[in-house]
Amino acid sequence: MNTPQSTKNIDLKMLEEYLTRLVNVNETKKVFVTKDIFNEDSSLIANKGIEVNEAFRNHIIKSSFSSDIEKHLSIDNELDGIELFKRIQDYLSDHPSYLHIHTLLNLDSHLRFLCNSYQQFPILRQKITVLALQLPIHFNRSLGAAWFSLLISCQRQLSEEEIQSAFLAGLCMEIGLLHLPPFNDSEAPKWTQSHAIIGWKILKGISELHNDVSLAVLEHHERCDGSGFPKASIENELGLIGQIVGMSCFIIDQQHIQGNGNTNIKSVDTKSANLHNIIPALQVNATVHRYDIYETVITLIRKTSQENVSFLSNDNIESMINGILDKTKQLIPWVDTLDLMLATYTGSHQNKTFRSIKQSYTRLLSTIHGAGLLDSTASQWLNDVKNKKLTCDFKEVENFDQFINELQRHLIFITSQCKHLLADKKNATDNDTLSYKKSWGQGLKKIETFR
Repeated sequence: MNTPQSTKNIDLKMLEEYLTRLVNVNETKKVFVTKDIFNEDSSLIANKGIEVNEAFRNHIIKSSFSSDIEKHLSIDNELDGIELFKRIQDYLSDHPSYLHIHTLLNLDSHLRFLCNSYQQFPILRQKITVLALQLPIHFNRSLGAAWFSLLISCQRQLSEEEIQSAFLAGLCMEIGLLHLPPFNDSEAPKWTQSHAIIGWKILKGISELHNDVSLAVLEHHERCDGSGFPKASIENELGLIGQIVGMSCFIIDQQHIQGNGNTNIKSVDTKSANLHNIIPALQVNATVHRYDIYETVITLIRKTSQENVSFLSNDNIESMINGILDKTKQLIPWVDTLDLMLATYTGSHQNKTFRSIKQSYTRLLSTIHGAGLLDSTASQWLNDVKNKKLTCDFKEVENFDQFINELQRHLIFITSQCKHLLADKKNATDNDTLSYKKSWGQGLKKIETFR
């Protein structure tokens, strides 16, 4: 539990990180104070008009300034509505499959209107300007999320106000990262959960902004089965706009993952990505997202998809199928082991981590059995395609491989959650809870031999 003092220390750390970003921005664009800044004792600590440099940063930190610093600052030549419209157009030009849909559905007028609405919020302009200069990869993701949120909202025929909220929430989903220190991949889970809460607090403080925007930023990593964060909420606890932004994020991340076949979102080029290729991942994750949003996206992709040709040929089909069969052999005992572990669990079924594990695993089993991903019929079909060179099935093999890869990612996530639950001392409060730990430890060791 955070004490008032620890909360103040956290707030100061966040302030320090953001001021550091602004000092860096000041090297290329002038950042300055727009009105006198006073501390809690009403003592003047910074005059209007001074520049945000290293000395200013250090002085503000020492003064323990606790108010929202962004409300006292401005940046010369901020990224305004006109520039935002141009940046999103450039983003679409770099992604031909997106531009095709944008043109087909005549979204330009919607986009121009929404960029003008962004222009009306000085805090948003400031944050997005800093994001573009300091975290360009995350800024690029935000452009994609804003556009996809617009696209999905229009397809759902939401009101103008809801479409605006979805667009602005997609655009602002990463601003919390500006208040966090740089982190490596091993630290990512800790900080990723924080950024949604920070973004929510910032946006909630903008009185003119609809509450849907801040709530959507808070919930954009939540999932309907309780496997998301920061609150591990379930479907009936979540808002529509946050789930639209969450789906937009999911699509962008899947395009990155499939860009070169790995999960390093930071390094993958998506310019040649085709939305049709993410259908297998969407199907595996159908119950993670609101079904009405999932259905909207699937229908949209199928209606607007351009020619979809497999990259497989007679030269590489054997290698591809052998790889799929190897992965399948690995996943079958993995699923069986998790099945046994969950059957022997004797801890609290109200534990949020266990609830998330159980819901994720049940949903995954339903997908596996429904699609026949790991049964003998699938293996027989793959071997027939390989031996007979059935070119008409090559695209289906490619999709099957994406199914298996997505299944593997979910099993990795569920296994990591099991490790967290096993290590959770708060969950070990009685003998019934402790009794499953030995079998779970053995099960997790066994899974390591499959990976």
